[in-house]
Amino acid sequence: MKYIEEFVILGQQLPEFLEKNDPVLTSVINKAIGDNPWFTKESIRESIQNICKKMLSREKLYEWAKMYDYPELSQKNVLVIMAGNIPMVGFFDMLCVLASGHNCIVKLSSKDYRLMDFTIDQLQKINPAIPISSFSNNLHIDSVIATGSSNTNRYFKYMYGNIKHIFRKSRYSIAVITGKETPEQIGMLQKDILSYYGMGCRNVCCILIPEDYDINKLNHATAIPEHHKYRSRLKLHKSILKMNKTDFYDFGSYTLTPYSDGEPGNLPDIKYMRYNHMDEVNKFIDKNRENIQCIVSDIKLTRDTVNYGTAQEPELLDYPDGIDLIDFLSKL
Repeated sequence: MKYIEEFVILGQQLPEFLEKNDPVLTSVINKAIGDNPWFTKESIRESIQNICKKMLSREKLYEWAKMYDYPELSQKNVLVIMAGNIPMVGFFDMLCVLASGHNCIVKLSSKDYRLMDFTIDQLQKINPAIPISSFSNNLHIDSVIATGSSNTNRYFKYMYGNIKHIFRKSRYSIAVITGKETPEQIGMLQKDILSYYGMGCRNVCCILIPEDYDINKLNHATAIPEHHKYRSRLKLHKSILKMNKTDFYDFGSYTLTPYSDGEPGNLPDIKYMRYNHMDEVNKFIDKNRENIQCIVSDIKLTRDTVNYGTAQEPELLDYPDGIDLIDFLSKL
């Protein structure tokens, strides 16, 4: 793999910039919040710190690189179309393309272009030869990695369906409660639910619980987020539930309502489903496999199962949609 040391240096620099309140990064963060009202200083810092800790340490990067027998390939132009739902959500795709030795053509989201612009600028200061460039219509594209909604997937297919591609649509994550969880684990589950105000596909929005489980155990006291848009959404949501005389559990910062067939909602409406046997859990997972991003639980159900509190802290091998990006890129 290539540019590992450059990413190691980046992973050392970004936390230093945060710690020292670097004026350039501070300005970028403030402007990013202006572009996307769901971003906050805290969520941006959390995202940067998670990326640096989970993906950019020297040990993690080299261990990751050792897992692949990666041949020398002719460079291809790989277009990465990034989402903007959470801060720097497109970073990992860019890392994979560059580490694989290809040219990374980036099409940034209008909701998250400032943070990625800053990060790309830092990488090219470390090594000006790193092959990253901005998308333009006259560029030849060999392959596409695109992340968006189910609706934008139609556009992706129309524009790039005839070349090698990975098109990602909307997904969601679930938690499977066994009844053996500690209060600390239930507390960490709140982070999996509430981080980034539920905007990410790795946020838990559906909880499977045993038939005899006391659902109030999930009511781990958390303060309602100090965010005007979220508070307005929460107030409206609860008003609609009451007006419709819908039964629900009010856990302060979100509600719990029964799951019915179809995709679960998003915050502040978390769904729950009771089960009698683990067979029912496995059937639910199998039925919804193409829509589930990851599973939070204290038992290993699939390769995408993660520990409580870590849903929004993906590691290098936590490939989105379970597709090994390095393997994909090695075959271009």
